[in-house]
Amino acid sequence: MRKALSGVLVLTSASILALGTAGTAHASRAFWLGEVLHGTNTVDRINGYGGNDTILGYDLHDELRGDQGADHIYGGDGDDQIYGDAGDDRLYGGPRYDTIDTGSGLDYVHAGPGQDMVVVRRGVHADTVHCGTGRDEVYIKGAGANPRLYGCEVVHR
Repeated sequence: MRKALSGVLVLTSASILALGTAGTAHASRAFWLGEVLHGTNTVDRINGYGGNDTILGYDLHDELRGDQGADHIYGGDGDDQIYGDAGDDRLYGGPRYDTIDTGSGLDYVHAGPGQDMVVVRRGVHADTVHCGTGRDEVYIKGAGANPRLYGCEVVHR
């Protein structure tokens, strides 16, 4: 039987690798700024919170959130949900059915080869969306959202 530990873990210039069963890895602005968060071969839910994070999904159906900061988020091989949220983010889908939501900021999306859904949200910035080889759908939400779209099969305004 494992005992739970409580306390505060402070890391500097470190990577986080979450091992074990499905779960959630959190990185809070107070403790992890601009870190690399790795998923596992289970279903992961990774929240970057503040800072300029790199978040790496893995094989299964991950939920990856950047929150604030200029994040780089990579979906991996599963059917992933990728949220850039605030900040100027770079969001990459994988080979399966991914949902990618840019949030606010000046974002770059590369949907990947699967059948994907990309949601471009409000803002004065023109996001860039590169759809992949699958049948991708782009939903443009909010006034002022006028993204640059490349290779996207279906666009909903």
